[in-house]
Amino acid sequence: MCTLLSSHKLSAQAVRAGTLFAEKHHRSEDAQLQLLARCALHMAMMQEAAQGHFQEARKLGARLQAWAPQFAREQGVTALMLVWPT
Repeated sequence: MCTLLSSHKLSAQAVRAGTLFAEKHHRSEDAQLQLLARCALHMAMMQEAAQGHFQEARKLGARLQAWAPQFAREQGVTALMLVWPT
């Protein structure tokens, strides 16, 4: 859903859908749902950054780092957050 919304330039709705999905499924016992939740949160973070909402993007990045540190490292979340304007 969040990817579809994003492709139709509905950024705020995409961020909300991705964040809600991630919150609901990041602790799932299903490994696929966990991965999808991480990807959804990462997409929401990138969507916020693309809109110039760097503070919000950093909050989502920090949440991703807390929930899935290895995934966040693999996606370069820390590096991204360092280069975004303050």
